[in-house]
Amino acid sequence: NKSFLDEKPQGSITPVSFYKTGEDLEMAEAALALQLNGAFNTIVGVYYAADDITSKRSGNKIEFSDFDAFNANASNSRMTAWWNYFYATIKSANALLQNYTKATAATDDQRNNAAGYAYFMRAISYFYLTRSWGQVPMPTEAVPQADRPNATVAELYNLIVADLQKAETMLPDHWTGKSRQNSIDILATKGSAKAL
Repeated sequence: NKSFLDEKPQGSITPVSFYKTGEDLEMAEAALALQLNGAFNTIVGVYYAADDITSKRSGNKIEFSDFDAFNANASNSRMTAWWNYFYATIKSANALLQNYTKATAATDDQRNNAAGYAYFMRAISYFYLTRSWGQVPMPTEAVPQADRPNATVAELYNLIVADLQKAETMLPDHWTGKSRQNSIDILATKGSAKAL
């Protein structure tokens, strides 16, 4: 009998074992927030263009001065970080959208709110990507695909609008629990989706 060789890892979180409870959905929402925050949690060179902030072209300020002079390109690490954080957010949003219905121990509101938040986060990520680069790849599932072609700007905006319309119907007017602190909603709400 070789059944002792059948491994059932208890410490691994996979889509099969993870998306089950309302708490799982809350963790997935928090992960989305952290990933998007990464795009804005450093000094973002993209904001230097046409601003009053200026940088001398020396030392570790060269990349910032590229933006200041409207001369940034794809090799600028500030652009690379921007790109990577948004696509990490999109990948996680896609995973949540593919799996939120499996959270059978969660309430309907918890499932809807999680999906609405994922739609919002995917939409805002694509918004910044297409505003920065124009045509970009547009994955809508969590499965990697090599050599994915770029979507047109019109296709990207169609997805952004569709995602925000879904988010508007699924997000709450106000959050409860950990997603609301000091009477302030930490996560996007129905109003956030309408505003964007």
